[in-house]
Amino acid sequence: MMLVLMGTVILIILIASVNIANLLLARASSRQQEIALRLTLGASRLRMVRQLLTETMMLSLMGGLAGIATAAFASVPCFDFCRTESPGSAKSA
Repeated sequence: MMLVLMGTVILIILIASVNIANLLLARASSRQQEIALRLTLGASRLRMVRQLLTETMMLSLMGGLAGIATAAFASVPCFDFCRTESPGSAKSA
């Protein structure tokens, strides 16, 4: 039962990671004209890289904090679920 739960969690994390990567790709392609304009107006490539890196790091930090908060609230019910005995493993007195 625990392996099924772990497999499900890994699958959900994989789907979420792919979704986030897809969103970052879509955002970058939609900002292509903005980046080209900034470079044309004289922004250095280093400055553009720093800006994009800062934005991505802030999004990652907020996502990480949201994940930690979710894990903190969800850990208690998960531990309670894992501690319960299945009907087949009841101890006889």
